[in-house]
Amino acid sequence: MSRLPAAAETQTVTVLRASTGRWMTAVDVHARTSTVAVRTARAALAQLARLGIVECVTLNSSHHYRLTAAAIDEHADYFNRIDQAAAVLTERASGADTAV
Repeated sequence: MSRLPAAAETQTVTVLRASTGRWMTAVDVHARTSTVAVRTARAALAQLARLGIVECVTLNSSHHYRLTAAAIDEHADYFNRIDQAAAVLTERASGADTAV
């Protein structure tokens, strides 16, 4: 099983959490973050749908995804891991991991 890079998955989930309850496409996720390509966002969203973390509907051959507050509560462990990964990535980006 291939695994998405932690940064792309973390950023995709962060965008979804900021827009909880709103339907979004991979293009929407890409537009809200400069580092996640449309193709990567599409793969991340499909993976989250397979895991039952987001809802998915197809309209005019385009997949739309939505994160609900209930899903955040139901998958609290997953979102805690995302929060931890986001903290590490933020630390790394700010150069705080300069230990030798």
